[in-house]
Amino acid sequence: MAEIYLVLGLVDYEGSSPIAAFMEREGADEFCERCNAYNSTPKPAPPSVEDDELWGDFTRQMDVWRKRHPAGLDGSINDRFIVAEVPLVAANA
Repeated sequence: MAEIYLVLGLVDYEGSSPIAAFMEREGADEFCERCNAYNSTPKPAPPSVEDDELWGDFTRQMDVWRKRHPAGLDGSINDRFIVAEVPLVAANA
C-alpha cells in the first residue's frame, strides 16, 4: 500500500493540524526539521510589558518572523512539527 507523509504542526493545548504532504519520507523529514529549527530563532519578548516602544518593535519583528516561517504564516503558530505516515487509499476501496 502506498503512503504519504504529512508534516503536522502541533500546538500543545490544541492538538495538530496538517501543514504539508509529501510523497517521499526524506522530503517530509527535511521540511519538518527546517520548521522546528526555525521555531528556535524568534527573539525573546521584552522584559517589561509597560514599554510600548519595545513591544512595538518586538511585534514588528515577530510579524516578519511569522511571514518568513517555512510553514507559512498560519503554520507559524505551532509549537513543534512532526511527520506522520498515512496510508494512501483509493476512493473506491
